[in-house]
Amino acid sequence: MNVSEAIHKFEEMAEGYAIKPDTTLFSGAGLTVSVVRVGTAELRLTADENAGSVRLEISHGPVEGAPSGWALLHDAKCSGGVLREPAESQEGLLSAVAYGLELMCPSA
Repeated sequence: MNVSEAIHKFEEMAEGYAIKPDTTLFSGAGLTVSVVRVGTAELRLTADENAGSVRLEISHGPVEGAPSGWALLHDAKCSGGVLREPAESQEGLLSAVAYGLELMCPSA
């Protein structure tokens, strides 16, 4: 799976929960961030080509107000725009996305 496919799948899964993703590409910096928000909760997929990683994180903190931090749900290595992990771990990324979305929208 390449980084673009991972981001597309993340966004597609969020849309399945009726959440519109917000994707930002930091040109020249090799960084792409896709975020979904429900209330004050955020789930973000960050692809950092320079660091060679794709990270899925969910905010945590009080129900009302700003998040107090981020919890790592999945971390994968990437190189040249391609995730460098076995297929089982790619499924782990998709499972982590589903888990994060379920935490944000338990009644969906």
